[in-house]
Amino acid sequence: MLKDSFTYAARSLKKRRLRSWLTIIGIFIGIAAVVALISLGQGLEQAVIGEFSGLGADRITVSARGGGFGPPGLGAAVTIDQTDLRVVQRAQYVEAAAGRLIRPATLTFSGQTLNVFIATFPDDRSERAVIENFFSTEVSTGRFIEPGESGVVIGEGIATNARLPREIEAGRNIQIENKTFRVVGILASQGNPQLNGAVFMNEQSAREALNIPTEYSIIVAQATSVDEVPLARESIQDALRRHRGVRERQEDFTVQTPEDILNTFRNILGVVTGVLVGIAFISLFVGGVGIMNTMYTAVIERKREIGIMKAVGATNERILTLFLIESGLIGLTGAIIGVLLGAGFAKAVELIAAQALGPSVLVAATPLWLVFGALTFGFVVGTLSGVWPARKAAKLPPVEALR
Repeated sequence: MLKDSFTYAARSLKKRRLRSWLTIIGIFIGIAAVVALISLGQGLEQAVIGEFSGLGADRITVSARGGGFGPPGLGAAVTIDQTDLRVVQRAQYVEAAAGRLIRPATLTFSGQTLNVFIATFPDDRSERAVIENFFSTEVSTGRFIEPGESGVVIGEGIATNARLPREIEAGRNIQIENKTFRVVGILASQGNPQLNGAVFMNEQSAREALNIPTEYSIIVAQATSVDEVPLARESIQDALRRHRGVRERQEDFTVQTPEDILNTFRNILGVVTGVLVGIAFISLFVGGVGIMNTMYTAVIERKREIGIMKAVGATNERILTLFLIESGLIGLTGAIIGVLLGAGFAKAVELIAAQALGPSVLVAATPLWLVFGALTFGFVVGTLSGVWPARKAAKLPPVEALR
């Protein structure tokens, strides 16, 4: 009997093809928006998690509190320096620590100037190992800089920048803040625009070029083990409080683990996704009103048909079920189209991002729970929107309907 009800509902929708499709539009626009946003959000989260997983779970970062957009510590009221690095290195549960300077600078090549970021590597080999384990140093051409060397390695995005008259090759000379450096290598594309647009050099060379004698942008510490990361974090915080003369909850520095950064990212992404999905639900509400209007019009137009069904023995429950299934099918059809369009749109954004930023920067993820959830939601919205018209159809007296 249920199969017959679905067949009857499908034939009724087919008879009113134009009206049904106009109603479905309101549903699939909302579903498509929700699916696309969540797919891209999931893909972005997975990409960020993948990046952080490569950093190592035993890493802890220290930076100055405050500042604006840009590298860590840039624009902060206070700074961290070499004395803070020594404090971190002596903290309990810390295996090793190293400082890193990250600052904006100007690069000049063949008369053309580019805005880039300088990222340093320690000249001390033991400290350098901490950063090298924290960061990929694979080069596509040439080699990476040796400790104490004055050469530089540039990101692939700088070497092939369209604003330059020609490509920068290994062995060429460039100017950083009007100081000349030889390019010894080109970093392999990282799928990260920030890394592709950075210049990597040894710490002492960068300090001379930028005229920054002791300041660091960030300190990277390695805990003695993954299990002792929380203990190392507490030890670093206590040591820096004593060194800098600040009380708990009044720190002018931040100490973060990869998990802290991931949680912050998840919270921000969750808020942004929630707002956008909320906006998309407005379309679903409009689609639900459209289904209600379509089904109410169908009740008025099919009074005689309802009367005949009741005259041959159809019960109120049977009439109610028929109309609910019909409205549910409208919602389900809209959901199916919406899932396909949403997944397709998310994939298109992925391809555009791959062309603009490099492969694997953003991979759209459409998990099965999202697909089934969207289909179920569409069917439920359609069914609930048809409750009032279906109840009205079921309560029609047979004599009045036949008249």
